[in-house]
Amino acid sequence: MPNARFHLTLFGAVELHAPSGDIVTPRLRKSRALLAYLALADGRRIERAALEQLLWADRAPRQARDSLKQSLSDIRRAFGDASPCPLRTQGGAVHLSMDRISVDAMQGGVVNAPQLLEGIDIDSVAFKAWLAQQRRALDPAHSNGGPVAAIDETWRSTPRRFTIEIAASCGANGAPPDPCQSAVKGLMTMTRDCLVRGLDQTGFFEPVIAGSVGSAAPPDLRLTANAYVIGNDVMISLAVTRMDRGTPVWGWLENITLPIRDSSRIYTLIARSIEQLCDAVWKENQKSPFAATKGPALAALNAIRLISRLTPENIAAAEVALNDAMEGSTAPSLYAWRAYLTAYQLEKSSGANLDGLRDIALHYSAHAMEMDCNSPLTRALVAHVYGFVLKDCDRAHELLGPVRGLVGQNAMLADTVSLAHFYAGRYDEAGAHAQLAGKLGRWNPMQYAFTTVLSASQLMLGKFDDAILNGKRALAQHPPGIGFQYEPTLRTLAAAYSFAGRKTEGRAAIDVLERQTGTDTNETLKDLPDTLFPNPDVFHRVRDGIRGLGL
Repeated sequence: MPNARFHLTLFGAVELHAPSGDIVTPRLRKSRALLAYLALADGRRIERAALEQLLWADRAPRQARDSLKQSLSDIRRAFGDASPCPLRTQGGAVHLSMDRISVDAMQGGVVNAPQLLEGIDIDSVAFKAWLAQQRRALDPAHSNGGPVAAIDETWRSTPRRFTIEIAASCGANGAPPDPCQSAVKGLMTMTRDCLVRGLDQTGFFEPVIAGSVGSAAPPDLRLTANAYVIGNDVMISLAVTRMDRGTPVWGWLENITLPIRDSSRIYTLIARSIEQLCDAVWKENQKSPFAATKGPALAALNAIRLISRLTPENIAAAEVALNDAMEGSTAPSLYAWRAYLTAYQLEKSSGANLDGLRDIALHYSAHAMEMDCNSPLTRALVAHVYGFVLKDCDRAHELLGPVRGLVGQNAMLADTVSLAHFYAGRYDEAGAHAQLAGKLGRWNPMQYAFTTVLSASQLMLGKFDDAILNGKRALAQHPPGIGFQYEPTLRTLAAAYSFAGRKTEGRAAIDVLERQTGTDTNETLKDLPDTLFPNPDVFHRVRDGIRGLGL
């Protein structure tokens, strides 16, 4: 019976019925809970990290992965020889093929039903919260559309991102000269597509192409892109207008010479323009606030600015800003940035409260990936957390796999890929991607971090003069006026000075570091397990260099 379906009963005790009518319910209690969770996701792909956090948050990452694999095997055995198996695990994410299985809780019209997942008692805060939400959604007094309808309606009704309409045209009158008409039209199409993709990746803008069918509500912003031909050169201008007032917010102009031989130059220019636009939107709101419904997006932009400013007070303020933003929005990027913040909190605490920060990092990473596992920005931020905070480089590489092809378009993604190479000891690749991140993120407030990875890669390659040059560049890229410097930059620079025989300058860098942190560097770098270094070779190189200063 190729079209025969399994039937899953979730009201009352969980029971899985084979097409033959036999009861084939998974043996393990958490396997039954996992099956129910996947069923109520209605075919949506769920990242493994989210499932691990849902049911095994109290275990170490490797133990949680092994437990998830065991439960997936238990569910797969329950489906027996069904071909294809309704449980799909390709590409790392997990989902059920809902054309092979019916679920009583998804069918509606159930009257006087037993309690959902009766008898399922899982000692997990995340699972209990999810189950309570599902039970409320299925209560006829509160919902007529089932759990998925309730969740989708919440998602749609939550104001998440700025809408920005994008219009692209050629020449002052929309018609360039005939000899280069095709090339310029191609350039503007590329520019428009890069803007749409790049703005969407920020997590704060919802781009709409002018003239396309979309929301009836007017956009918050309008971005107009024009190309003006002057000989063999094309001037591209971008201008953003605030729609509620008709006032300009930001403008940008760049010269391109035809023919275009390297499309990566366009990607780089657009990435830079987007960084500037994010900054301009924040400053515009400082002068004259947008509608209150856009508060979460603005709070997130503010949090990113605060993170980059490095002081303990700014890191604490960034946490407050992101928490406030998450109260008013379910945008996945907010959760990804909140997870990313733990890396800076860990650096500031010199490893104190490690377990607590890792729990927080896992929690927000799992939420971000569950809500949007396809966003390059989300994957980049979460992969950074797995590499640095959780020291699970295998998982970081797994997360980056599907989006590596986009590394030339997103500064944060290029930075995370550079760090993944760095932790794995591939210092040439790490340096190359760090340089790419610096080019893409010329206006990114995190640029000093990108340059620091480049400096550290050169330190590991024995290029001490280059490491010093880029370490000093990284210090110069710090936000002005804060009087605080990035600890990894100072450590890298001190070690490079030491190996280059410039002991006095190396000691000066350590003096700044110790005054800033209030700790003894030699004591901090005493033992590898107590440090923040995912790569032991880097730890030994930095420690040996600093010890060579004779402090």
